[in-house]
Amino acid sequence: MIALKLKIEFLYFDKSSCDRCKATDRSIAGALKELKGVLKESGADFELVERRLDESQLERSPTILINGRDIEAVVGGTAASKSACSACAACSGLVGRPASCRSFSYRGKKHDAIPRAMIEEAVRLSLGRRNSR
Repeated sequence: MIALKLKIEFLYFDKSSCDRCKATDRSIAGALKELKGVLKESGADFELVERRLDESQLERSPTILINGRDIEAVVGGTAASKSACSACAACSGLVGRPASCRSFSYRGKKHDAIPRAMIEEAVRLSLGRRNSR
């Protein structure tokens, strides 16, 4: 049996000041802890790669890619380009001008940070598991 490999990439602008990036970082940690058994049972290997985005890519922050696919595409089939951006006070302060960061739509609600449940669903779907628990 060939083990499935998941490459989970977390793209962020600033995890020390930006509430969205900090919350997404916590969501990733919680989701991976919750899914530890599922990953092991599936025989899946995963690699978490974190990459800081520069100011020119601020509107992509935060982003999670799973095997190169945007998390929104994994859970909902929508293209990442349909993501909305909204004002981010922390990042505006960091860059010295009004700045907008990425927002997400998940289960009919808008989120400024990527919710843990969205990450868990995306990983399960990437493993070929449709059930949420």
